[in-house]
Amino acid sequence: MARLAEQLWLVVCESILALVSFRTDLDSDLVAQIVVLSFRKCLHCVADSCVGSMERRVDFSRFFHFLVISFLLVLMVVAVDLSISHHSLSDHTPFQLFFYFEHSILLAAVLTTISRYVLHLLEPHCGALQENRDSCALCFSFCSGLIRALLYVGFIVSMIGTRTFPLFAAQSACLAVTQFKKAAVDLFVLHFADPSGNTLLPGATPEALPAEDNACVICREEMGPEVTALPCCHVFHTSCLRSWFRQQWTCPMCRMPVQRVFYPELMPPDPPAQPPDPPARPQTPPRTSPAPEPQNWDSYEEEEEEEEQRQPLGRTLNQEMIWVYQECFTRLEDENMAAWLLRCYDSGAKGVNLEGRQLRRLGSLSNEPALDRLICRREDSSFTLWKRMLSAVRQRYRNRKYVTPRASPWFTLDEGIQRLRQLAVVEMLYADSFDPDDPRADDCPDTTKCTPQMWWQLAVSAPSDLVATMTAVQCMYHNPASVMMLTCALQDYDRNVASIQRRCVTLLEELAREVQKLSREVEQSRRCPSSAS
Repeated sequence: MARLAEQLWLVVCESILALVSFRTDLDSDLVAQIVVLSFRKCLHCVADSCVGSMERRVDFSRFFHFLVISFLLVLMVVAVDLSISHHSLSDHTPFQLFFYFEHSILLAAVLTTISRYVLHLLEPHCGALQENRDSCALCFSFCSGLIRALLYVGFIVSMIGTRTFPLFAAQSACLAVTQFKKAAVDLFVLHFADPSGNTLLPGATPEALPAEDNACVICREEMGPEVTALPCCHVFHTSCLRSWFRQQWTCPMCRMPVQRVFYPELMPPDPPAQPPDPPARPQTPPRTSPAPEPQNWDSYEEEEEEEEQRQPLGRTLNQEMIWVYQECFTRLEDENMAAWLLRCYDSGAKGVNLEGRQLRRLGSLSNEPALDRLICRREDSSFTLWKRMLSAVRQRYRNRKYVTPRASPWFTLDEGIQRLRQLAVVEMLYADSFDPDDPRADDCPDTTKCTPQMWWQLAVSAPSDLVATMTAVQCMYHNPASVMMLTCALQDYDRNVASIQRRCVTLLEELAREVQKLSREVEQSRRCPSSAS
């Protein structure tokens, strides 16, 4: 949504600059055409955003697909018709060149969107597309970037030859050239990534796998035999890592740069001394099996598959439950960490018991990959989602200043109570006596004692009409009280005392206005006889 708003704002700015550039030829017809062009650009941005959302989700109805296909076809037909009509004009005035190139650029954009949509539809039914999805996406990006860059260069050259430099198209042209350059570099890296993909990085040994979290952060699936360890000791699937390196050469977790050339010191110390054909499975049996023989690995895998099939159906998540959990526990954009934790607590995260593999199906809850990995690191359901969130946030952010909400002003009593509860979440989370990994630890923010620092942070941002209420409640408790008691006291005082005071003040103000009105009427009645005489 933020990217769509940014694109729409760019369209509005371009339209205003175009009107300024053609101010000498400005008339009602030109203004109407620019407004229609801006509206079509907005529709193209919406279509691109819809197709992009389909690449992140797969659970769309047939009616939604029908709407998307109809929308894209209408945009393509309109773009083709307007491009042909403006190209057939005989007099090449500057604004006709402007509309011709703009319609051509929109036609190229809608064709790119249609190709992405077709690729998304064919991917589940074609194994070759699933394996080479990144390659196809990069090829589409390269072709569309090349066409857009050539169109913008031709438009700028034509405008300079007929009139002047088109300032309104400068930013879009720079963005098109930059995207084309990035797509070309990514395609070049992709061409050299596959031949050296198997020898570029060392394979991870079973000892290098994490003890608690045995899942790949990129695809959120369990680790298999084909895994790769980076120099920063983070382990991923080899295929996932190869797809990631086609986009950027950094670690997906810590963003440490990875060299593109082969370094012998990156290889593990054991493989050089091993025979050329190392065993595909480790020689030591897993802890969960009763010491099987090396030749029984196939039967062990079959037992694991049968065990997964025998799991109770009640523990699986249906799509409706996934939607509900995503709506309740997904962190909103620009939402601070304390507000997100409190909202999850109020939404019932304390009563949600899910396994790690089930939590990974919910997607990114915190919008931070490292924090999501910590939330899903336990595979069992012994810890609630609330405990998982508290433990993950405390491990991810060692300093409370990254979690404490900003001291922004609040205006109503309900907002102040929510701010106090957010501060209570931070105080409970970073207390020395609180252990998030202890199932018996008290994890209720409402029972946390309110410290003087918390009350001061709440009071400095309070509105002037609620300062008296906060002062009165503060005088009621000499010892630190719980957040729940302070919340009840604030609500009771505001309802029983402060509301009566505000009502009295309102009545006095109304009485003062009536007195002023009456005095003006008396003054006017005194002046009337004198003027009549």
